[in-house]
Amino acid sequence: MIKMRDLLRGTYHTMTRFHDLREFERAKVNTAITLYFGLPLKVCEGLCVNISNSGMGIMTDQVIPMGTECKVKIHDGQTNKNEYQALVEIVRIFDLEEEQFFLGVKTLVKY
Repeated sequence: MIKMRDLLRGTYHTMTRFHDLREFERAKVNTAITLYFGLPLKVCEGLCVNISNSGMGIMTDQVIPMGTECKVKIHDGQTNKNEYQALVEIVRIFDLEEEQFFLGVKTLVKY
């Protein structure tokens, strides 16, 4: 697991190179998200903070191991008629502070 403060100690060049590899820009959002994973089925609530065609960033109070595939539902906040559902894979984990984590996920399939 990478700590955010360790990531921020990297050089500007390293961060720029990482950003340039991103195929799609991420849109900033702040909406509730539910992740479903594992057998038996486990549920994790979080906050989707950014989203793109290829992935999203999620703030949560639980760590889900890297490589885990999860079904996600992003709620529209009112009627849930337009909820976004996808199968994603956890590809990055950042330890933000005590009991707060940032998960970087890659979208595998959209429903």
